[in-house]
Amino acid sequence: MGSLLFWIKKTDPNIDTVDWNAFLDVVSGLLVVAVLAGLALILWRYRVAVRAFKIRSSDDVFRPFTPAWSLLWCMAAFVIMAAFCFGYYEARFRSYLGSFIGDGLALSLIAALLAFALAFGAIAGFGVFTPRKFRYRRLING
Repeated sequence: MGSLLFWIKKTDPNIDTVDWNAFLDVVSGLLVVAVLAGLALILWRYRVAVRAFKIRSSDDVFRPFTPAWSLLWCMAAFVIMAAFCFGYYEARFRSYLGSFIGDGLALSLIAALLAFALAFGAIAGFGVFTPRKFRYRRLING
């Protein structure tokens, strides 16, 4: 799985290539786990929020759709990935962390964006998550 992170180069020339490739394997596996955890959290939170969203009057139809704020839970994937990347790098190599900060933040951002995009696609593409009363239906005139 290390080939998933082919663009990350060794940050310290003293790190053995075998150790570095093993590190990338673990980090790429966690990238997948962080994206899936973020996706599950977003979809669960969206489902809870959309069930609580009620239409009580005709004006409620045009109010902001607040369950969409659940997509911001993609930051959970960012936090999971950042915490693990920096902690695991420091524990594994006992090296200067400053050289890995850019790559670690990039990986965290990738995890958050993937979780966001997959959740948005699932919410917009499947009617399972959004109740029928909130879905867009085009009116067809005769």
